[in-house]
Amino acid sequence: MTVMEFMEGVAPLLEAIAWPLVATFVAVRFRKNVGGLIDRMVKAGPAEFEPQAQTHEDPPALLPGPGVATGASADAIEALRTDSVVEIENRLKALPMLAEENDADTRATLLLTVAAIATQNIHFRSVETLIWRSQIAILELLSHTKGAAQDLVQPIYESASERYPDRYATYPFESYMNFLEERSLIEEVDSRWQLRPAGRDYLEWRVVQRSPPPLTG
Repeated sequence: MTVMEFMEGVAPLLEAIAWPLVATFVAVRFRKNVGGLIDRMVKAGPAEFEPQAQTHEDPPALLPGPGVATGASADAIEALRTDSVVEIENRLKALPMLAEENDADTRATLLLTVAAIATQNIHFRSVETLIWRSQIAILELLSHTKGAAQDLVQPIYESASERYPDRYATYPFESYMNFLEERSLIEEVDSRWQLRPAGRDYLEWRVVQRSPPPLTG
C-alpha cells in the first residue's frame, strides 16, 4: 500500500469524528506510547460558510502543552463512543496496516499517523473555504523558488486588489500574507517568503482533490 493510498483510505474515516474526540481518544488510549507527540498536532475544524471574506481572527491554537490538564478521562472517552464512533473504530481496526501489526508501539505510531493525516485533511478543507485565488497563485510561485522577496509577491496582491477594490480596501498586504503565515503555509526568512511543508502538502492536496480555483480574490 502506497502512502497516498493509505491517506485516501483513512482520512475519510476520521473526518466523521470531531477533532476533540480524536485528540482525547489518542491521548488517553495511547498516552504511554505517544506522550508529548500529541502536543505537536494542530487543532482544526471544518468551516461551513462561503468564502466571501477572509477573517482577521487567529487560526486555531495548538493543543495544550505537557502538564496542562485536558479534562480527558477513560470514562469521558467511553461516553463519547457512540454506535457510529464504534463503527469507525472497527473500520480502522480492519485496515491491513493496523490489523496485521502485532507490536503495540508500532500500532500506536500508526494510529497517531492516522489522526495526524485526518487532522491535516480537516485543516486543508478549512483553509480551502477561506483562501483567495491570488493567494494560491503566491503559493504556486513559492513552490517553484527557494524564496521570494516582497517585490515579487506584492504585484500579485496589487493585481488582485485592482480587480476587487472593495474587498481589498480594508485588507492590507501584511494581513493578506499573515493569513497564509498563520496557517503554517508560508514563513518569512531573511525578508524572503518561503513555502513551508504544509504549504507544499496543501498544493498537492488540492491536486488530489481536484479542487477548482477559488472564484474570487
